[in-house]
Amino acid sequence: MVIDGRTYSRLEYTQPRNAEEGEIKGIELQYQQQFTFLPGFWSGFGVSANATFTDSSLTVPGRGELPFPAQSNLLYGGQVFYQAGRLEAALSWHHTGKAVQGLGANADADTFDDDYERLDAKASYQLTENLEVFIDLQNLNDEVLREYQGGRRDWLTNYEHYGRTYYLGVAARW
Repeated sequence: MVIDGRTYSRLEYTQPRNAEEGEIKGIELQYQQQFTFLPGFWSGFGVSANATFTDSSLTVPGRGELPFPAQSNLLYGGQVFYQAGRLEAALSWHHTGKAVQGLGANADADTFDDDYERLDAKASYQLTENLEVFIDLQNLNDEVLREYQGGRRDWLTNYEHYGRTYYLGVAARW
């Protein structure tokens, strides 16, 4: 075959295609309670919890029905907090379930984000109406972001370790 004056013994081409159809269904549940019924100092404490359950599908040409990329089937978390007067503080934990990150030509080429759990803490104190000091502590459990291939956790394709992150600051409003 000759194209633009060049002879090719074999010619192949590829074309990216979108999925034929997709669907994401789910439900999110959330509960929050501040214990204002408790006396004095204790009335500032509270808890919150949330959970999201999803079911997703994507019809991919040549592959059939697969999970929707970047869509975890299960997310949940919880928080213990304190809010009273000038002080606010919280300790929170969050879980994101594994999810397909990218779809390849076959199941062995698919990539997945692994389960991810994170513990964070924050606190702030309002010094004046316009000035606040705060601390924000992220990923206290030192969780690692992992990506793997082919549905096999031992076929690691990406490993990101950011460590713990700490912020200390002042916020001003005018």
